[in-house]
Amino acid sequence: MAFNLSKGVSLGEPKPKIDEFNWGAKEPSVQIQFSGSGTGYQAMPFSVDQAFNPKK
Repeated sequence: MAFNLSKGVSLGEPKPKIDEFNWGAKEPSVQIQFSGSGTGYQAMPFSVDQAFNPKK
């Protein structure tokens, strides 16, 4: 989305993209692209091993 600073208005629809990186990586492992209105995203890091193989 572009923004006209002199008029204080946005130009066109927002098209946010988020790149997710593995720790220490230089290239993104996943790119998330949103479309439409009212979308949101919140990253919540977690351990796959702990989530799917809990200690008993």
